[in-house]
Amino acid sequence: MRLLYLLTLVFILSACASTPEQFKDVKKIASEEAYSILFEPEHTPSIEKPIQLVLTDLRNFDFTKKKLNFADLSFNRLDKSNFSSTELTDVILHASSLQHANFDDAILINVDLSGVDLSNASFNNTRFVNVNMKRTNFSNATFNNALFYLSKLENAFLDDVKMDNVTFNQSKLRSIQMRYAVIKNSLINHSDLRNSNFTGTTISNSDLSYSSLEKSDISYMEFNKVNLSFANLVNVKATKSQLKETSLQHSISIGLRFKSASLSDCDFSHANLRESFIEESILENINLSNTNLELSNFSYSTLKNTNLSNSNISKSNFHRASVVEGNFEQSKTKWTSFIMTDLSSTNFTHADIFKADFRGANLQNSKLGKAKNLDRAIGFDKSYNYRP
Repeated sequence: MRLLYLLTLVFILSACASTPEQFKDVKKIASEEAYSILFEPEHTPSIEKPIQLVLTDLRNFDFTKKKLNFADLSFNRLDKSNFSSTELTDVILHASSLQHANFDDAILINVDLSGVDLSNASFNNTRFVNVNMKRTNFSNATFNNALFYLSKLENAFLDDVKMDNVTFNQSKLRSIQMRYAVIKNSLINHSDLRNSNFTGTTISNSDLSYSSLEKSDISYMEFNKVNLSFANLVNVKATKSQLKETSLQHSISIGLRFKSASLSDCDFSHANLRESFIEESILENINLSNTNLELSNFSYSTLKNTNLSNSNISKSNFHRASVVEGNFEQSKTKWTSFIMTDLSSTNFTHADIFKADFRGANLQNSKLGKAKNLDRAIGFDKSYNYRP
């Protein structure tokens, strides 16, 4: 046993004494052999007889304009490899390292990229068709004019990615992490984005209509000219988010939680915002007409030129909010609290204010004369500037 141990030790020490040049020669030979295995005519892969090349160092390998079919390249080192204009079909790259890889103009069909490290990779004009990208790391990657079709990205990491003109068609993005990303001119509609983390991401001129973001975190996000019509935003967290010229028409946003958020020129008409929290936020030029806001909380928020006509605001809370020049015309405002609220120049024409509480509210120049159940409202005797 001692002799065997000594021989093993001598072998290890001799290997460690190899020069860098010797290592280079070994890598060169490995690359040449890999090229032969992957692309020489005598190796014809098939679904019954795929090529297997695993646990190999293929860093900086050049796959440019090649066709790679039925190959298993799992657990390989492929950092800085060039896959530009490459066609990959039925290829397995599971758990390989492809940092800084180039996939520009590549086509990937039935490829397994699950658990792969693709951080800082480039995907310009790349096509993903039925690709498995579960738990894949795309951090700091760049996507321009890319298409994802029938692909799976559940639990993928997309922190700090940059996307311009990217399309997700019938793809699954549930539970992804996409923090501090920049998304522009992209189509992500009809997509499953539930339970995802988008903290700090900026998205502009993009379409997320009919998508589900249920239970996702969009805190500190910036939305500019984004279409969220018919989207599912149930129980979404939106602390300090910013929305500009964004549409949430007909969205299902029950339990949506805006805190210290900023919203301007947005359209929530016909949305369901029941039991939402829109606290300590600023809303300017917002259309909330025909919206369900029952049991919602607007306390300490500022609403400028906000349209709440024909909405259901019953049992909601506007405590110490400012709703100057607001429009509550024909709204259901029963049992709503306006305690200490600034309602100056606000229109309550034909609104149902049954048991609404106006104690301490500022009602200067407000239109309450034609409100329904005016005599059943509470606190006019303890409000300011009320003129019946």
